[in-house]
Amino acid sequence: QLKSSAVRAALFDRLQAMGALLPHLVASTAYVSKHAQLMPGCIVMHRAVVNAGAVIGANSIINTCANIEH
Repeated sequence: QLKSSAVRAALFDRLQAMGALLPHLVASTAYVSKHAQLMPGCIVMHRAVVNAGAVIGANSIINTCANIEH
């Protein structure tokens, strides 16, 4: 557990400013609908579900077993 996400956010912003390509990462056991949108740098952890119509913002972390609806 981090006390603040400020360092992570600053690194993300710096990488984007440098033109880095930041893919989204999805665990092999997660489900992401083909009708959901994943923005750059987001991470979807094991057994998480991201259903149709959901939009996951840039640099977000969806924790294990989370369920994201529209």
